[in-house]
Amino acid sequence: MRRNLLIGLVALVALVAAVAAISSGRTPAPSDAPRVTANGPTGRGSGETGGNVAAFTAKDIDGRTVQVSTGKPGALFFFAGWCGSCIPEAQALDRVQRALGSRVAITAIDLDPSDSVESIRRFQRQVGAPRYPYIWDSTGKLGTRFAVRALDTTIVYDATGKVVFRDSAPTDVQTLRAAFGKAGVR
Repeated sequence: MRRNLLIGLVALVALVAAVAAISSGRTPAPSDAPRVTANGPTGRGSGETGGNVAAFTAKDIDGRTVQVSTGKPGALFFFAGWCGSCIPEAQALDRVQRALGSRVAITAIDLDPSDSVESIRRFQRQVGAPRYPYIWDSTGKLGTRFAVRALDTTIVYDATGKVVFRDSAPTDVQTLRAAFGKAGVR
């Protein structure tokens, strides 16, 4: 009995080690990979409807500085590189960006710390060369700041930073255009 228990325990430990080794097969991000360098007020800007979006600065996956601030309506789209159900909304946001142009600022934010720049680029290719920046929130700062509880979360805000729309489900172009209408974009 004791021998069977020991064999079972050893097998369980081996199984856990194997699963850990397989699941960590993703290439870790190099230390110089673009990361969120969010600054600005903390504890504000939960992104809840009626609340405000706190300004922040981050590097996109191409190393360019992206400033999300008030002054023009915008949207934050939270996704992960492997999220297939996030692709239709990313495409809808791209269509909205193309239609509304510089009147809006859309930013996509990958929340999965185990993603890589390459997985985000694959997602972009599936979306079809979107015109808005992609940020990798590998530290979880932005996901926490905006109380994101699910992928496919979109927060639309007006020029003052007031959140006028928030959802956590695939959203079509018409709904997004209506949300930007609430944000004052015609």
